[in-house]
This record gives sequence, structure tokens and C-alpha cells, in this order.
Amino acid sequence: MLTIWCARPKWKSRDEIESACENDQISDEDSDADFHECKLRDESTCVITGFREPIESAHIYPVSLGHQSKADQAQFWDTLSLFWTSEKVESWKAEILGPQGTEHCAHLMCLSNIAHKLGEKGRFALYPVELSADKKTLTLKLFWLPTIAYRTEQSLKRSPSPVCRDLTSHSKDGVPYATSYKLATDEKIQSGEILTLRTTDPVNLPLPAIKLLQLQWLLHRVLAMSGVANASEEDLDPDFGIPPGARNMLAS
Repeated sequence: MLTIWCARPKWKSRDEIESACENDQISDEDSDADFHECKLRDESTCVITGFREPIESAHIYPVSLGHQSKADQAQFWDTLSLFWTSEKVESWKAEILGPQGTEHCAHLMCLSNIAHKLGEKGRFALYPVELSADKKTLTLKLFWLPTIAYRTEQSLKRSPSPVCRDLTSHSKDGVPYATSYKLATDEKIQSGEILTLRTTDPVNLPLPAIKLLQLQWLLHRVLAMSGVANASEEDLDPDFGIPPGARNMLAS
């Protein structure tokens, strides 16, 4: 489930990864035409840092989720159903796979390229605080998340680390690895930083969907605690690099 959430394809060998890179199959470049509404709403400005370049229209959830095989999609939603009610899971599913499509304005927000990459790796999570009654103002809080080493097994008795409210960067083993600054003040963005998103037209330029932000808030923290985003292909798949024929021989 988490490999899907952090948009990691299922590679079987290094050759497959290199071939995909050569064919530009794993490029996440966007086009201005596809994300025009998002950039219009956010004034082509990163909603976290205030940077105006380089800017990308970032999905709140991995866009690849809507393009997974039916079996992988079913596994993703079934896994969520083990921890949350069917009503909540169905509401997330309807929002992501609904008729509005993946490039819907409410599924996107403008981020600088570094903020986009840090978000994809679960280096921070955005907590949805409040959507105004007129749906023109959305308040979020940003929390940096520490990196935890990936393990194939985790003790159920081990309590996860709480969200640290005094962090000014993403860290690993207490060492700062990445941070972001507010363009207007040149100050580091600290955990608990309040972000305010606005729109002049909540119908045609809607703010990011609360349901998706709630899902992002939950799964980004799980992703950070799991270490999956930093795991090697060999960690995630014991058969990685073994030719299909050899796998069949080992299985028989």
C-alpha cells in the first residue's frame, strides 16, 4: 500500500528501471495547459514557501494511484479498510476516482520543485485545520517528519514517534537533511507553521479537497514511520533482480 502512496513503481530489475528512465516513463513533468486552474487559483506561487519559481502543480495524492491495475487498487483500498471505516474509505475512493478526473483543481496545489519532492517522500505532512463557510479560505498546518529506517518487521508493542512540534527541518537520526524558507521573511518554516490558501471562485477554482488532505495527513505520517520511501528495491522485493525463469525454479 505504501509503495503505491509514495508513487514507487514495481520494478523487477535494474535494467527495467534504466529502460523506463530512457523512455521517460517515470517523468512527472506537467504541462501548463493541464494545470492552468491550479496555477490561476494559487497565482503560480508555492503555497508553502511563497516562491514563484520553479513552480509545479502537485497532486495531493499520487496521480499514479488512478492508473494502477485493478488488483493493486483493490489491495490499496482493502488495506485502508483494515484501519478505517468503510464509509471513510469509500469517501476517499470516490474523491480520487470520481468523474472529475485526476487533474481536477481540488486535487492540486502549487509547490516549489523541492517542496513537491519532499512531500512525495513524506518529509512533511499537511494538517487541514479549517475550510471557511464560503469555501474561499483554507487553513493548513505543516509538520516536518523525521526519517525512520525501513525494517521488514516492526514490533506491535513499539509506539511510533509523535509529531515533533519544534522541528525546523526534515531530519534523520537527529541530523537536519532538508528545510524550506519563507520567501517574504527568509525564515525557516517550522513545524506547526500555519498556511493559508485562498480562492476567489470556489466553484470553478476550488481549494484543495479536505478529504484528500485528511488522507494525505494520515498516510504521510505512516509513510515516514515505515521508512518505505527510503527502502531499496531489494528491501521491498526479495525477488528483485532475479530473472522470471529463476523465480519459477525457486518457487517449484
